[in-house]
Amino acid sequence: MKKLALILLASTTFQSAHAAPAVIDTPEATIYVSRPADQWSPNRDQMRAYIKGLDAKKSFVVGFFENGKRIDIRAAEDGWLKELANAMEAKGWDTTGRPFDPLYVKPIVRTTPEDVQRYLSAQKDLYKASIYKSGDPEQAQASSDVAAVLGGILSVATAVVGVKTMGMTTGSNAVIGSGIAGDMSKLPSALSNTISLCWPADPIFKGISTVDVVKITDQTGVIQGQILIAYKQPPTESTATSAVVTGMLSAMGTDTTLQDVEKARLEDFDRRKTIWNECVASGKCAVETINTNNQESR
Repeated sequence: MKKLALILLASTTFQSAHAAPAVIDTPEATIYVSRPADQWSPNRDQMRAYIKGLDAKKSFVVGFFENGKRIDIRAAEDGWLKELANAMEAKGWDTTGRPFDPLYVKPIVRTTPEDVQRYLSAQKDLYKASIYKSGDPEQAQASSDVAAVLGGILSVATAVVGVKTMGMTTGSNAVIGSGIAGDMSKLPSALSNTISLCWPADPIFKGISTVDVVKITDQTGVIQGQILIAYKQPPTESTATSAVVTGMLSAMGTDTTLQDVEKARLEDFDRRKTIWNECVASGKCAVETINTNNQESR
C-alpha cells in the first residue's frame, strides 16, 4: 500500500547512502546495499544504461521467488514487489516501461550471521578470482573483445555452482581456488547460490540473529549487486517487506547521484587493479596483451 511506502520513507535513516556499499539504518534493521550501478565492468553499454536510468528516474525490476514464479514489477499484486512499486512512485520514479535492462532479484534467503560471515569470505575470494580469470582491468576496459572478458567472469560464477552441486573438479579448482571451495562447502545450497560478483559490505552483526540475503543481477549476469538485511528483532512479514523495499530503493539508485556512482565505479576499478597487480607481483597471474582497437574511458 502507498501508506506503507510513505511510512518507510519517513522512518529511514541513511547512514552512508551515497557510499558504496550503502549502509541504511531503520528501526527494524540495518541494511547493507551493494548497488549494481556502482560496480565497474568492461561492459560499457550496461554501465551507460544504468546512468541513463538514474538520470531519467526509471527502473524495471523482475522478482524471482522460492515457488518458481517470476513476476515483473508492473504485474505485482502484493508483497515486497508491489510495495516497491508504490515506494518508487512516492519518490517520483517510473516503473511503467522497460527503457533499460531490468534488474533481476533472486529469491531472498534467510540465514544466520555465522553463515553470512562464511558467505562473505567466499564472496571476496570469488571477486578476486573473477579478476584473475578476466585479466588486467586496465586492459580489459580498453579491449575490443569485451565478450571474451565477460565470458571469463561468467566462467567463475559457473564454476562456483559446480563446487556446490558436483564437488570440486580440477578445472573449477584452477578457476576459483580451494579456499572458496572450503567456504562454499559449509554453506546451505540456497545461500551459496546467492553469492554475487561484487565486493561485499563489511556488516556488523553484534546482537543480530537473523539476516536476509538478496542477490541482484543485470540481464547478462555479469554486473551484480547485493542486499544484506540484519534484523534487530525477529522479523515479521511486515518488517521484512519494509526492509527489502528500503534495500531495493537504494539498489536501484534512488538515494544516490550520478557523481557518486561514477566515484564508486572508480573505487571499484582501483580495487580491481590493485588485486590484479598483487597477483602479477606474486607470479600467479601473467601480463597479457589485449586488443585495444576500441578504447574508451571508464
